Amino acid sequence: MTVETEKSHSLSSSGGWIRHPPAMDHLVIINATTKLVLDLLRAGVAQEEIAGAFAEHFDLPLDKAASDVESICAELDDANVETSDASSIEGDEIDCGAWRFGEHDVHIVSSAPELTRDYFARFAHAVATPSAEAAQLRLSIADDGYRLTLNGESRWIGDTLPELIARMNELFLGWEHPGVELLAYFHAAAVSRDARAILVPGSSDAGKSTLVAYLSGHGFSYLGDDLIGLSAHDWSLRPLPTLLSLKSGSWKILEGLFPELPDRPILRRQGSDVRYVAPSASERSSCAPAMMLFPAYAPDTAATLAELTPLQTITRLLGSARDIEAPVTEAKIAEICRFIESTPAYELRYGDLVEAAKLVEGALDANG
Repeated sequence: MTVETEKSHSLSSSGGWIRHPPAMDHLVIINATTKLVLDLLRAGVAQEEIAGAFAEHFDLPLDKAASDVESICAELDDANVETSDASSIEGDEIDCGAWRFGEHDVHIVSSAPELTRDYFARFAHAVATPSAEAAQLRLSIADDGYRLTLNGESRWIGDTLPELIARMNELFLGWEHPGVELLAYFHAAAVSRDARAILVPGSSDAGKSTLVAYLSGHGFSYLGDDLIGLSAHDWSLRPLPTLLSLKSGSWKILEGLFPELPDRPILRRQGSDVRYVAPSASERSSCAPAMMLFPAYAPDTAATLAELTPLQTITRLLGSARDIEAPVTEAKIAEICRFIESTPAYELRYGDLVEAAKLVEGALDANG
């Protein structure tokens, strides 16, 4: 069968997924398992990791799973199906794959800049088996701005890409924590130890991800590294489940904790080279945080920990991305103020991770 188009397309059929690879004159039909392997490869998951996941999920010997995955990869290679870049499905729209958030499977298509398959690699641990029953999420640019469409219904229209990303992530967060009324969202990371959590707000260049990665390798459970929701009921932390994002400046420092780090694909995010890793211990939610921590990386500086007043805490929170769950009311603002007044907060300046971790552990024990 001759393929008219020069671009690669995919669609679901009763027999599998039909691929039109570029520069080929025939169709390639792949089944759901092969499509899942393809999505994982494109999300930056190593072949060995896919085999390990399959061995656990399907209760197979690891060598059998590895052999099966190797055979699938060889078939994809023989069929000239691209395993590294996303494929265009309509004009400039990109098929970003299928993902699972909570109990929701969603197939994502995007024509918005930055929101390509590389962006969704942060959810590589949540890749879903493609399904006709999956919700259809379209992220696009329209004459009236950016648009988020779910199952053909326009759910949000706005002016900027950051707003689109925020609305999308809030949708995912709601699916992850159904029935939980959220008071606010923080651009933050979070970890916990012995049922005591630490909320780590801050900008992307404050060193929070490096600190959280180090703590995750030294007895702390990882909660999240991007968007953290605050429950209105009990102030518990409700994270968006992303992999840990590490910038190039921290790779050498953290290789000992994450041996897989050098083999992870390098992606470009917000002007920086990053790699994504999965900490060995993670949690989907936590109790109310025992403390807030505002890190500030300062090379060649002795680590110091300074307690903040509520007013200083509010000032720092205003300097980082945060949002109050709509509609904003006086009652919600008052509740956030109570949260800030009740939660000890510190500024951590550090140049050495070992020293920083000792100060963090001491403060956490003092507030236990």
